[in-house]
This record gives sequence, C-alpha cells and structure tokens, in this order.
Amino acid sequence: MRTGGVSPGACSAGCKRFSGHATPRPSRQTLSIAKCACPVSSPFGLDSMVRQFSVDDFAVFLMDVRSRTALDDRRVALTAAFELWRQGGRGRKGRERMWRAVKGDSDLEARLHALLRPGPISKEERLYRRLEQDVKRRQTKHQTQEEQARREWSVRLRSNVDRLRSVDQTTVDQVFGELYSLGEEITRLVNSQSRWGSSRWDLLESEFGREVAEAARDGLMAV
Repeated sequence: MRTGGVSPGACSAGCKRFSGHATPRPSRQTLSIAKCACPVSSPFGLDSMVRQFSVDDFAVFLMDVRSRTALDDRRVALTAAFELWRQGGRGRKGRERMWRAVKGDSDLEARLHALLRPGPISKEERLYRRLEQDVKRRQTKHQTQEEQARREWSVRLRSNVDRLRSVDQTTVDQVFGELYSLGEEITRLVNSQSRWGSSRWDLLESEFGREVAEAARDGLMAV
C-alpha cells in the first residue's frame, strides 16, 4: 500500500489513470485509460497502481501504445508498460519491445527516452522512496515473525500430540484454543464456510505431520 495519501488508481498528481474495479489480473476489457498530464520525469507515481497488474500485462499495455487513438492514452499506456518492465527486472528484450512500440512516433519516442533516463529525483520522490522502503522492511519483518511463530506452533503441537485428542470436560478449556486454531487452519486450506472448515483434517499433515493431523481430527470430533 502506497504511503502518502495517493490511492491505487491515481498518480502522484491526483489524476485518475484508470477507471473500473481493481482486480489482481484485470482483463483488457476492464482496462480503461483516462487522460493524465503527469510529468514525464516522474514515472514512479504509477508504482502503487500497477501492483494490481502482472508482468504478463506488459504486452497488453504495449498493444494500447500502438492501438489507442488519443495521444494521452498512448502515453499513459507506455508509462504503465515501463513501470511493469522496471518492476520485472529491466530486461533487454522488454526494452527493445518498448522501442518497437513507439517507433515512428516522435512524441512517444521522446517520452520513452525520458522514462529510461529520468532527470534528478525530487525531494518528494526521495521521501516517498524512503517511506516505501520502510514499509517493505516492516512487511518483511512481520512476515518473518509470522513464519517463526508458525514453526514454533508446529513444534509445540508435535511435542504433545496426545494433549489434542484427550478432550473431556476437565481438559476442553485447556485445549480448545489449539483445536479452534487448527479448525480455522483447515477452513483456510479448503476455503470452507463451515464451523470447522470441513472434515479434511488430512490437509494439516503437510505442515504439522500425520500424528498432529490425526490428533486434531480426534480432538475436533470430541469437542
């Protein structure tokens, strides 16, 4: 999520680049490019918007560069293609495809040249990049902590398997939390809406092991 108050679908100048609902893999039919007068030297305003697209959509934008009627639409499509190319690793073939797409159009050739060789980074852009890097660091740290917590949870469950299946009136309060979490895990794995996900306790086996999966089955049935 971009920091600084600019929402996906809008550039740093606040103008709407695309309309329609954001989807992980928008189809060509849902793509609607609107006019934009953003500075050529600041292509990275598209950064948060294009995250909803895949690198595979690079070709779609290049097609728009060639097929759109309005010059503003073609320029925005080129900028979006450039941003996907930048995020995808700046490959040589992608660069060549962009140059082929703008060949013969002096305005688009000049824009691509400016995108590939931007001017000095503004103070605002430097601040945004620092904020974005900070967000990415926090996300990475959070993901690492979550992965560590899951590993510790798995070790804890494996170390006392019988505790999960030995459920009666005197122990249910002690193990209910663990069983509920395992039931929620099954729900997540099967994308089910039922209370305990489903009877697919075997889905736990890949991460927690056969013994834990069977104990969870017995415990959930006893609750």
